[in-house]
Amino acid sequence: KISTKIMASQTKRTYSEAFDPKELHDLCIIRCNKNLKIWNSIRQWLNNNKDDNNRLTTAITYQDVDDYTPLHLILRRNPPLDIIQSIIKLAPKAPQMMSHVYLEPL
Repeated sequence: KISTKIMASQTKRTYSEAFDPKELHDLCIIRCNKNLKIWNSIRQWLNNNKDDNNRLTTAITYQDVDDYTPLHLILRRNPPLDIIQSIIKLAPKAPQMMSHVYLEPL
């Protein structure tokens, strides 16, 4: 039996599908350019992927071409404390990851 999840985009993911480590990062870029619903979308993504620590760690520590992580992106928008805490708990090295200009997210 293949297990499924609902992704932030409301589509079901089967574990046999390829995982895109950029998914959370892209969600942070898209949502950070909007305003009020950003945090619920990010919470939903984290919750929908909570059963796979490897995927969460990979997604949270994903760095784009400028070495920005999802944490770098969301901290630009004064995120709720619970999201910051969740990300740090799931990937403790995320706060120390530097961007291309040697900036840590925190």
